[in-house]
Amino acid sequence: MLNILKNSILISLLFPAISMADSIIESRDGDGTTSRIYVQGNKARIDTDGGGYVVIDTSKQTMKVVVHEQQAIMDMSDFFKKGSSSATSNTRHVESYLKSKGLGPRIVGYETEEQEIYANGNYCGSVYVSVNALNDTGLRKFARAFEAMASQIEQNMSGMMGANMNQFIEDCELAEKNTSRQLMDLGFPLKSVDKRKRLENIVTRIDRNARIPANTFDIPQHYKVTNPHKMIQETMQQMQPQMQQMMQNMTPEMQEMMRQQMQNMRQQMQQHQR
Repeated sequence: MLNILKNSILISLLFPAISMADSIIESRDGDGTTSRIYVQGNKARIDTDGGGYVVIDTSKQTMKVVVHEQQAIMDMSDFFKKGSSSATSNTRHVESYLKSKGLGPRIVGYETEEQEIYANGNYCGSVYVSVNALNDTGLRKFARAFEAMASQIEQNMSGMMGANMNQFIEDCELAEKNTSRQLMDLGFPLKSVDKRKRLENIVTRIDRNARIPANTFDIPQHYKVTNPHKMIQETMQQMQPQMQQMMQNMTPEMQEMMRQQMQNMRQQMQQHQR
């Protein structure tokens, strides 16, 4: 489930979309994994080879991850709610910037421009963008909406964990996040490579006049529905005996620190469940 969620979020961040007509965007990762995105109004569905899909509705601010193998649905919509607080400790600053390298290859009929990404002066990779693809497919509005949602997800997760999420991210990954808005203004990303110029993702087809089946955005009604807060709570309950045993071997100071951290997580979960 976590792999499907991770891949789906990365894909949706790279290829957010909205248009008056139905659209289909197909892409391929460096490892050969193929993905397809269906767009209809304010709704988008992201399919992957992992055996599941994600449905996002920007008008309702909902995101649900469907996992066929486990017959489960992870409802991520709570992360779109405004959190009561966000963590500011352990904030890590990375000097991030883009450098234009001129024309790139022609991809799915569009000319591209190569934009190199740097973190603290170190090259992290390149993204090949097309302003014409962005304008032709009307992707900008959905990109803005999803960016706001992604930012709220990060804020709420930071609040739950009691730490700024940036401290867990490598410099290059943080630089990619910091420059995402600027890249979005420059054009639609049709290809990305890492710092060794190895392929990360490439768009293989864009159909701006697709006919999307009516049931594309349906969610299976008989699947078990859960959310991150329930999953964390259930995991904490299952780990309680092991945690108690671990605490017996800790110093009093470490035990108190652990109790405070657990209490903080419980309070954050209670706030999100209200």
